[in-house]
Amino acid sequence: MRAGALGVGEERYRPDKAYLLGSQGPAAGFEQLWGLQVRKGTEDTCEKILMKWTHNWHDVAEAVGVAWNGEPYDSADFENALCVFQEPPRLVSPDPSRHATHPSSRRHGYTTC
Repeated sequence: MRAGALGVGEERYRPDKAYLLGSQGPAAGFEQLWGLQVRKGTEDTCEKILMKWTHNWHDVAEAVGVAWNGEPYDSADFENALCVFQEPPRLVSPDPSRHATHPSSRRHGYTTC
């Protein structure tokens, strides 16, 4: 199952955009990667950048020499990946009891998703 998927009966639905405006982690990851702050007035441009990546996914993968056999990332995938990207790398497995405390994550310099 991919993040953001919703199924009703036989129909499956995916978000039409990443909904970056108002998000914490995904917007922070977007700004780190593209250098553009997600805010009112830039949100459409930010969303269009992600849509263009989805549209050109296989061309980009080929250009950088990566074999990609799956479906291109879409809006829901980007929302999740940008959130994970902005978190610092973990050298050890997280302690679930510490992960549940929202304020401690801010002390480490990243925004929770």
